[in-house]
Amino acid sequence: MTPYERPTRRTAAEVANYLRDYINDCDDDDGNWDAFVCIPIADPALENVHQRAAAVRLPLEPGGQAELEGLLAEAERLG
Repeated sequence: MTPYERPTRRTAAEVANYLRDYINDCDDDDGNWDAFVCIPIADPALENVHQRAAAVRLPLEPGGQAELEGLLAEAERLG
């Protein structure tokens, strides 16, 4: 992310999809996870989820997996 990257508009469903896809696949061959974590989100509640997801240590270990699953549930509640 550049310091001047404009926040993007994402829905709670889109955030949940990024999280679900990464949890289920655990790799970023297609670059979707990088695209998700590198661009801030305009909605403050979703940006909070985004920042916590971006802070999860990769490759995923059981604790990280649980953290992403909790963030997925939070994103789904926001939707």
